[in-house]
Amino acid sequence: MHFKHIKNVVARAALRGFTVIELMVTVTIVVLVTALIMIQYASFNNSVLLRNQAYLTAFDLREAQALAVSVKGRGGEFREEYGIYFAIDGVAPDSYTLFQDDEAYGDHTPARFDAGEAVGQSYRVDPRFLIRNICATNAASRTCYSNDPTATDEIVDPTLSNVAVSFKRPDFDAQFYAPAKSNIESVDIQFGAQSGSVVRTVTIYQTGQISVH
Repeated sequence: MHFKHIKNVVARAALRGFTVIELMVTVTIVVLVTALIMIQYASFNNSVLLRNQAYLTAFDLREAQALAVSVKGRGGEFREEYGIYFAIDGVAPDSYTLFQDDEAYGDHTPARFDAGEAVGQSYRVDPRFLIRNICATNAASRTCYSNDPTATDEIVDPTLSNVAVSFKRPDFDAQFYAPAKSNIESVDIQFGAQSGSVVRTVTIYQTGQISVH
């Protein structure tokens, strides 16, 4: 009889189901876990997209390098330089330009980018990001357009707002032109969101090596 009574109590409790408080607690836990997963996913997704943008820029630089050593220049010549022009000018920090140097503009090695030298349309940066910083290094110092969140030894110089990275046949070596820096040995192009300290850097060395970090 006692066992039967206990069985009836359990059966009635099972039929009663969740209370309102239990249901609210359960829903709250589910919402919090879902929100945490979504935040982590968004952060991971942005990180992947930013890395992809940096690698895409590295590939574009490799394309300019290949064009310089293998494609005809203007007038059937094989000696003209190809390069990519990066700028932080408040107008188009979300793009960069492939160009073919034209000596008719009075250019010289290293190549400079002038209006009329662009090849095709400018490369568009993923709309979530932009060119956050340009840094140039020589034997004396490392200079950046703005503070570099990945280093502490740079000199900040807002006049370093643009740089042309070019290549000239027959070498794979890179050449750099920036109005605010001379004898450049390497250049860093940093991509990131409008705010925040997370950046991905594309480094171009004088030897022609290109790395992403």
